[in-house]
Amino acid sequence: MSLTDRLTRSDDVSYARVSNVSSEWRGGKIFTKVEFDRLAQAVGQSEDYSSGDSGLVITMLGGQAVHPVLKTPVIQEVAGFVRFAPGDEVVVFSRNVSSSDRLLVGGQSGVIRVTQLQHRSEKTVDAAARQLTASRATQGVGTSKPATRRALIFKPQDFSVQDYLNHVRKMAAEQKNSVATKGVQP
Repeated sequence: MSLTDRLTRSDDVSYARVSNVSSEWRGGKIFTKVEFDRLAQAVGQSEDYSSGDSGLVITMLGGQAVHPVLKTPVIQEVAGFVRFAPGDEVVVFSRNVSSSDRLLVGGQSGVIRVTQLQHRSEKTVDAAARQLTASRATQGVGTSKPATRRALIFKPQDFSVQDYLNHVRKMAAEQKNSVATKGVQP
């Protein structure tokens, strides 16, 4: 899923650290709840955490929990399930679907891992996130040449977490402006 698609479907994009992971049975299925401490927010309702409310909770179908009748651990595997551990730092794309559930957007593509490279003083986004724009096919009209795919890829020195969040903010603002101007007739 492209960054544009993730942004279209998200109402929150945050850089956060996993504080807790727990699973429970609900309606005959296992749901995993991942609690995050938000470190920064690129898209969402409020970027002010002075009130102390910096939490973010994502709910996913799947995980491991003790069966309520059998009293034995059961694993429910689901496509797109993302494993988290306390301390993981990620940029997460999510959307609110009910008063109690916020879901990942795009499954695994809705999570960008953050790492600390030895030769860098700042944290960086996972290499997979460097490809920020969707690939576009180019082909000569009326030719038999196969289409080629090109994509913008950040240089290694250009993909800090802050740069990635700024890029996400810029793309979100462009999407918002594009939607607003489509409704305006000259």
